[in-house]
Amino acid sequence: MPLNILVAEDHDVNREMICLRLRRLGHRVAEASNGAEAVAMAQHSEPDVIIMDLSMPVMDGIEAWRMICELLPEPPPVIAVTAVAIRDVQLTCADLGFGAYLTKPVDFSSLIMAIENLTGAGRAVAV
Repeated sequence: MPLNILVAEDHDVNREMICLRLRRLGHRVAEASNGAEAVAMAQHSEPDVIIMDLSMPVMDGIEAWRMICELLPEPPPVIAVTAVAIRDVQLTCADLGFGAYLTKPVDFSSLIMAIENLTGAGRAVAV
């Protein structure tokens, strides 16, 4: 079953690769290139899951997630994506309700597994 997925990632190449692969699996994908765009898109695109880079311009992923939680009565599951694997950041994400924490470069199989675990959606096609 196709999902509505919001990908918030400031690096164009990373965002394009994730979005391309998700679209090939049949998912509908909205894109944000900074935290403020992610907040706006989350309000309007009704995502089933958000993939959120933690380090973005304008507003970082943690602050964007806090705002999304304030604005949406039922925020969707969120997956943290980061280039830095720092235990304190991982714990902060867990405390804020991030359902998964992945480091870059993102292993696409791990990303799909996290999406499936958080949404209950089965795999549409093989990765």
